[in-house]
Amino acid sequence: TFVSYVFYATFDHWFYLRFLLPAYPVLFVLLAAGMRWVALKLPAVVRVPAAALVCAMMIPFGVNLARSEGVFSVAAYEGRHIRAANEVASRTPADAIVLSVQHSGSVRYYANRITLRYDWLKDGALDTALRDVAAKGRRTYLVVDDWEEKEFRARFAPANRAGRLDWAPIARVSGSPEVRIFEMQDGGPAPAQ
Repeated sequence: TFVSYVFYATFDHWFYLRFLLPAYPVLFVLLAAGMRWVALKLPAVVRVPAAALVCAMMIPFGVNLARSEGVFSVAAYEGRHIRAANEVASRTPADAIVLSVQHSGSVRYYANRITLRYDWLKDGALDTALRDVAAKGRRTYLVVDDWEEKEFRARFAPANRAGRLDWAPIARVSGSPEVRIFEMQDGGPAPAQ
């Protein structure tokens, strides 16, 4: 288990500890055995209070570390995926194709829309992909976090009209980051029908 984690050691963030989950039961047993071993070295009358004191000191340390690492705000942060998918479901036709990266799985799962990872497209292929989808009678949308929008423009704008994203999104999902939903017909919003 620890050997598999070594490859993720460069990613200095707490959520990579999930790769150690299979080892947690053993770690907890070893921790308890270590505390018991230390407690047995103490006089019998102070063993339980000493173990309780160690446990009591570990709780605030764990809570403070979790708070500083943002563990308690993960639900609100990740909830943007569901809110954005709900927005996609309410604003797009059922047969829409949705370009996305960060939201590709959540849009597919919660909005039941086909997704296309735009990071798999070649830099100059965006306009062609949009024309191909339109030729099949389907509408295309883009779902991006605000920081992804900048990367999208930087990558696709030099060689694609649609890469400029010089029109307003059809929806914004508030949060940090904000999620933006764009209509991508022929390099801009589809004409009103």
